[in-house]
Amino acid sequence: MAGEIRIGRSSGHEILDNDAQNAAGGWRFEPGTRNGKPVKMLAEVPVRSVLNE
Repeated sequence: MAGEIRIGRSSGHEILDNDAQNAAGGWRFEPGTRNGKPVKMLAEVPVRSVLNE
């Protein structure tokens, strides 16, 4: 699970940024490893919002 989640670039709409941040909070990531041991890493993951009428 992600440790800290930050918005790198705003969509320009607070509600979309909040929804993206909340969604990412539930995502599971495979940890990066160094010498076979898990280490904290930074991952930048783009989130695309699609609005329907």
